[in-house]
Amino acid sequence: MNKCIFPERSEVLVELCQLPRQSVCFQILTLIQMCHRELDGGSIGTRVHDGKVYYQFRCLKQYMANVKTISNAKTGLSALCDAEFLDRIVVSSADEVITDSAFFRGNVSVFYRLSQKGMLLFGLDE
Repeated sequence: MNKCIFPERSEVLVELCQLPRQSVCFQILTLIQMCHRELDGGSIGTRVHDGKVYYQFRCLKQYMANVKTISNAKTGLSALCDAEFLDRIVVSSADEVITDSAFFRGNVSVFYRLSQKGMLLFGLDE
């Protein structure tokens, strides 16, 4: 278990509360931390990259409540990545990790994992 003290975790929570689409952001983080704890029963697609497990967003979004449009989820994901709560990888249809920021969205799978900051919030270790 992550040994950070309560004030550090509460600072991260305050930062999370300042993001746009807070409820969507918290829902995404909670789902990914449940996967990290292996509570998904294998129902979420994964990808191991550099020894770290990432979770497929296409699988995660089916478990999200009250996301009326996919743009709300994308806004939340962008905010979480920009604020460094999540790490992201993009995988091509040829099963290669895309490092370029420009790619055709129709031919890729996007995977996310909790970053160090995201893990700090939930008291997790890698």
